[in-house]
Amino acid sequence: MRERQTGLIFLIEEEHYSLNHLQSMGLGEKDLNRLNISNVCSRLRDGEHISFGFVGVVTIKEFVLVILPKFCTDIKVDMEKYRMIRLVLKVLERYSLSLDRRYEGDAFFLTRDIDDSEISEISLADYLLRDYVFHGIYRRENRDSLLNGTDHIDWLRTITDVIPIITEYGPVYHEHYSDLYEYEDLNLISSLHRSCLRRCSIKFGPLLEYDDISDYIPSNPLEPIEKTTEDHMLSVLQRELNQTYIIRNIRLLKALYTMISREFSPNTDNFSLYGTRNFNLVWEKVCSDTLGNFYHTLKNEIPKPQWIDLSGLIIEKSTLKPDILMEISSSEKKIFLIMDAKYYNLKFSAEGGLLKVENNPGIADVIKQFAYERVFQEKENKLNLFLFPENDSEKLLDMVGMVSMPFMSPNPIGVVYVDAKKVFDMYIKGEIIMRERLENFIVEIFPKLKR
Repeated sequence: MRERQTGLIFLIEEEHYSLNHLQSMGLGEKDLNRLNISNVCSRLRDGEHISFGFVGVVTIKEFVLVILPKFCTDIKVDMEKYRMIRLVLKVLERYSLSLDRRYEGDAFFLTRDIDDSEISEISLADYLLRDYVFHGIYRRENRDSLLNGTDHIDWLRTITDVIPIITEYGPVYHEHYSDLYEYEDLNLISSLHRSCLRRCSIKFGPLLEYDDISDYIPSNPLEPIEKTTEDHMLSVLQRELNQTYIIRNIRLLKALYTMISREFSPNTDNFSLYGTRNFNLVWEKVCSDTLGNFYHTLKNEIPKPQWIDLSGLIIEKSTLKPDILMEISSSEKKIFLIMDAKYYNLKFSAEGGLLKVENNPGIADVIKQFAYERVFQEKENKLNLFLFPENDSEKLLDMVGMVSMPFMSPNPIGVVYVDAKKVFDMYIKGEIIMRERLENFIVEIFPKLKR
């Protein structure tokens, strides 16, 4: 396989990048058009800037584009960028398990199925590197023989399977078996495996936390790859696939076949996606799972709109769906929580005694949240909260402001920063926020939001 220089480029979702800046990194007009066609990015109205609407990893030719979530604008150090994308990739891996590929388009970008033609290059690399850590270089313990090969004769099988011609000087074997062909095949497959591993380690190792794995991949002084055509490589892999019944070997050979066929195809630019265009759904899932959502047990309390024709026939349609509903008990009272996970890079700042708010949800989101409160008006103690991701929060949960619309409700909506790194780590591990910790936070902010 060909050795090429790999270019890794860190970007931030929804940031504006000039064409000149991206081209100076090596991305050509054709590359940018390919990204645009795939809805990874879009050109702004001025025609001179591009914004990325995707979170994850994009490979195009030898470039690896790492697109961090929009709330990561304050991350300037590469080490911190690596830490964040590693978390994001693990979050996406867990999130993908909850998707149904038949109905949710993003599932195509998150597949890790070796048999899937849509599998991304980084998913292939992750599988190959992880497999190597546990199993090492590909090898096959039992070898087959080749009839009339040119290498060392397998006399045991020759004597057993070939009928000799008996002469006065002894038996003469007009045919024989040799193990040369199988040895060359296995040598080639092992060499292909090594080559793919080195390539994956160089290109994706730092992102997948396999930084130095290439140092441990054994070398082979008889590498036959450079003198081997793509067709021969693939035919050898396919032949080996047809002869093995070991599940690990089958999966590994399929992965190698996919990687090599993509590498040499004249019609590919090695373009692949691993990530999502809808990270807002990921944020909702993270918040729901780590807080402990009781929506499914409470959804029947939400009235549905009724459509009625003039004859009096009635049909009910879908209704409001809050992200997170739950009830907690303090020492004095029960408090009902209505929470909405908002994937915005919300920022408060003050200039000259005047408050400035940036990247806030629109009026429709605010009205909808107050509507949720009205649905549960029979609940005596209610808190309405917006949950925003924050990269560098000192607390897991931190209320930084509120949204008020007195004609909708006397009680404002609390604006809460959630430490993204902490909840990502909890989501990956399948943990939830300790109830005592959540209760203490709610009791602390309750007087500020209850009018």
